[in-house]
Amino acid sequence: MPRFPLENNVFLSLSLSEDTNLGTSPVNVYLALAALMYATKGRTKKELLDVLHPRPSPADAQTDICDDDETTDKECDARMKVYEKVLALDEHMCISSGAFVDSRYMPLSEVYENVLRCTFGTDIVPMDMDKNADCAAVVNQWINDKTRGLITSKTQSDHISRPLMLINAVYFEAKWMYPFDPNDTDTGRFYIRDGVHKLVKMMKTEKSYVNRNVKMLLLGCHIGTIMAVCMLYVPTMYIGCLTSKNVFWNIAAKFRLL
Repeated sequence: MPRFPLENNVFLSLSLSEDTNLGTSPVNVYLALAALMYATKGRTKKELLDVLHPRPSPADAQTDICDDDETTDKECDARMKVYEKVLALDEHMCISSGAFVDSRYMPLSEVYENVLRCTFGTDIVPMDMDKNADCAAVVNQWINDKTRGLITSKTQSDHISRPLMLINAVYFEAKWMYPFDPNDTDTGRFYIRDGVHKLVKMMKTEKSYVNRNVKMLLLGCHIGTIMAVCMLYVPTMYIGCLTSKNVFWNIAAKFRLL
C-alpha cells in the first residue's frame, strides 16, 4: 500500500491529457490544494495535509508534527521562495494563482484573504456566480492572460457552480538545448484549447505494434570482404533447418542486397 494513496490518485487522475498536449502540472495541483487547505478544517484539512504532507520543521522533527498551521505556513512559504527564485532567473516563466469568489455566498475572512495574497500571490477577483456565462468569460480571460494566449478557453459556463474557485496557471517558454535533427522533425498538432489546435514543428513519431506470437531471430552477417555487418530480424518460421549463412544469402538475393 502506498503511503499516500489519495495523493497518488489525485496526481494520476489530473495529469491524464487524453492524447493532447493539454495536461495538469504537479505545481498547479500542489499550489491550488495548498491554498484550499487554509480554508478547511477537520477531516477535509487532514486529508489535504496527507496529500501535501509538508515536512516538519527541525524543532518538530522528533515528534513528526507536521499538521499545524505554523509548520504548513513555513513549508508553503519555502516552496514559494523556490518558485520565486526560478521566476527571477527567467522572464519566460510565470506561475499565477487566482481566487474567484462570490462574497454573498462565501465571504473570505481577512486572515484567509491575507494568506492568499501574501503566501501565494493570488489575484482575488469578485464574481457574481449567478451569471455563469459572464463568470466563465472572466475566468477564461484570466487564464488567457496568464498563459499568454496559449490556453484561451478552458472553463465553460456549466463549470461555474461554486461560490469560490481557486485556479493556478503555469506559463513557460523554452527551447530545446539540442534541437531535433530535421530528419526527425515533423509537423504535428499543438492543442491551444479543447478541440482546437495549430500546426507546429515537433518530434516525428511513428506508430508500430508488437505481435508476441511471432518469434524472431537476430542474425549478424558480414557482407563480403568489406568491414560491414548486416543485422537481420528473421521470423523463426522461415529458418527451419537452414544455416544462418544460407538464410542470409537467400534473403540478400530476394531483396537484391548483392
